[in-house]
Amino acid sequence: MLKVTNWPPRSPDLNIIEYVWDYLDRAKRKSQPKNADELFEMLQIEWREITMEIINDLYESCIRKVDAVIKAKGGHTKY
Repeated sequence: MLKVTNWPPRSPDLNIIEYVWDYLDRAKRKSQPKNADELFEMLQIEWREITMEIINDLYESCIRKVDAVIKAKGGHTKY
């Protein structure tokens, strides 16, 4: 049987993929694709250009983010 736990009501989203989506969104606004095909091509290029250094930095930032959430008792943080 699967035990379901309560989700904290003020729980922030600490998923690092959100920062990747933000990176792609900024790239999209910078390149201003004119149609869906250009958007898809641009996103593929930008996705491939995300380096392991960027991913590692995001991964390592999780410790700071979790610490900040604990200190804020689940409330708002700068993240």
